[in-house]
Amino acid sequence: MIKNVYILLFSLLAIPLFSFGQNPGSLDLSFNQTGIVNFTYQGRETSFLKIKLQPDGKILAVGYTTDSTGYPPLALIARFNADGTPDTDFADDGFFILEPNSQWGYSIGTDIFLMDNGSIQVVADEAWSNYFLFFRLKINGDLDLTYGQNGMVRTGFQFDTYSPVPRKMIVQPDGKMVVVGSYIDYISGQGDVSRGLVVRFNPDGTFDQTFGGTGYMKIIPSAENKTVHINGGAVLPDGKILVGCGIGSTQYDAVWQVNRYLPNGELDASFGTGGVVNYQVGTQFWEAINDILVYPDGKFIAAGYGQKLPGFHFTMVRFLPNGSVDNSFGLGGKSQVTFDCCYSDIFDLTFQNDGKIVACGYSSEDNDLLNFSLARFKANGLVDQEFGDEGKVVLTFNHQGSSQRALSVLIQPDGKILAAGYTDTLGYAVSGVIVRLHASSMVNTYMPEKIDVELQAGPNPISGNQLWLSYSLDQSAEVSMTLTDLSGRRVIHFIQGETRSEGSHRELFVIPENLIPGYYQLTLSTKAGSQSVGIVKPAE
Repeated sequence: MIKNVYILLFSLLAIPLFSFGQNPGSLDLSFNQTGIVNFTYQGRETSFLKIKLQPDGKILAVGYTTDSTGYPPLALIARFNADGTPDTDFADDGFFILEPNSQWGYSIGTDIFLMDNGSIQVVADEAWSNYFLFFRLKINGDLDLTYGQNGMVRTGFQFDTYSPVPRKMIVQPDGKMVVVGSYIDYISGQGDVSRGLVVRFNPDGTFDQTFGGTGYMKIIPSAENKTVHINGGAVLPDGKILVGCGIGSTQYDAVWQVNRYLPNGELDASFGTGGVVNYQVGTQFWEAINDILVYPDGKFIAAGYGQKLPGFHFTMVRFLPNGSVDNSFGLGGKSQVTFDCCYSDIFDLTFQNDGKIVACGYSSEDNDLLNFSLARFKANGLVDQEFGDEGKVVLTFNHQGSSQRALSVLIQPDGKILAAGYTDTLGYAVSGVIVRLHASSMVNTYMPEKIDVELQAGPNPISGNQLWLSYSLDQSAEVSMTLTDLSGRRVIHFIQGETRSEGSHRELFVIPENLIPGYYQLTLSTKAGSQSVGIVKPAE
């Protein structure tokens, strides 16, 4: 067998626009020796669209590469070790490529989900067709041939549409899959117009007809000449679905829109006005939501881009569970970051264990080239000035005349930040990129307290709604205790900055009944660092 040839580009290809070091936002040089994985598969066009973290610290990336001619896309799933090197035990030397055959065509992997048994659920856009592709990999990266037909489910849409694209997938506890995305509609006299799409599939990939009667809901503005830009969505613990988008006919009349659907597919009349919330950031630029981040109490952040003259920039707005703006967040419910030039956009965001919010996307350079960019906000929505350069980190990768985008971000159990995306030239992807950043300073000016024993938690897997945690401190310390999912998103904040005395401790915590079954990380943090233990919530 001919071994795969992969290229990892090292530190000379990345120029951070802030100084090296071990300060918050600096590159973690223990990751691939440079803090950066800059990757091309066999020298071909490569892109990473989403990353996920396994319980063992390995990193899964989904996106696409091309065939040997350099054009038709091929869905790519890669796995990297915790140090940033390819995991050669996964698939074929660390990489799974979905080759087309008589059953399915060329494809782009758009999202992944780690199942309870360790298998990997993937959704892909089948290029130049009206089909979504679902396939499942075993934990070793082999195609699971017991899923669907020869490992694949190909689901088509029968209404008058073309080029449906799945943007985000959420797998519910019952195994059903909610996918938000877009499709193209043809309007006489105007041409192609983008529309929104919310779909719920059964675990076998067929449409769940208990959702809207068909399994899908279209988002079509009242004025049919308006387009819908949709990337973000979330499933709430009660089964309701939040979807965020941008709607407008020109860049001057765009508006953010959030819809909330009941589990049966109807709009939730208790949310906003008839299940819909409209929010206008400004009046002079196109605006859209790219991600939604939900708090345990039902509040949520919508994030994307909105007007902040002289251009549009990173924008977040926090809403209360009923859809009204939470004015305690940022300035009047809104928080924005302006980069050096004119344009920037949030594609993804996540919570740190301390409640801070990390967002990733791009910022512009002279209105032309784009840079791989992140920003961090305090829990109250204000910019965290301790992170990077006044709250911002900008990376540029040294491909002549290329742009870079950060599309996915997550927090490791140790608090470090992983972000992924790609570089491109003239709109064509060049390389997939993963970076790891420090989240906090590595130098302490105080006498650190230490956790001197491994954490113990039980029962594990969780049984009932109670969880015991045992630990020991060698001196009095301020302690925080959080439960996070595999993407690094904080699910429960048990303790926040509470003082615990020197000695051994055993504490009882109550687990909410609506906690979704799956793998979690329970993390005990002090000023000196943190320790984590994996927790499993089994399906009933």
